[in-house]
Amino acid sequence: MRYKIHQAIKGNFFADKLPREQYVCVAEAEAEDMNQVYVQSQNIDSSWLTNEGVKPSEGLKECRSTSVGDIIENCGKNEFYMVMMVGFDKIEF
Repeated sequence: MRYKIHQAIKGNFFADKLPREQYVCVAEAEAEDMNQVYVQSQNIDSSWLTNEGVKPSEGLKECRSTSVGDIIENCGKNEFYMVMMVGFDKIEF
């Protein structure tokens, strides 16, 4: 499945509901599920933008790891999920 990763421009580590304008789409990812997208979008040994199945947004050279308060979009279902401390919550976006 195809997903998009939207990161809060100034961070959103308390998972507040922020306006769409406060997010930027940083990449698309091909993955089996959102858990795999989350793993694919972590800076562990190197930038996650070079991970297999990840296509960074045009012009993006570096990016922080996906974190609490960021949003993963399931493109096939047109559904949005906020990354929480544990798991994901479906939201309107």
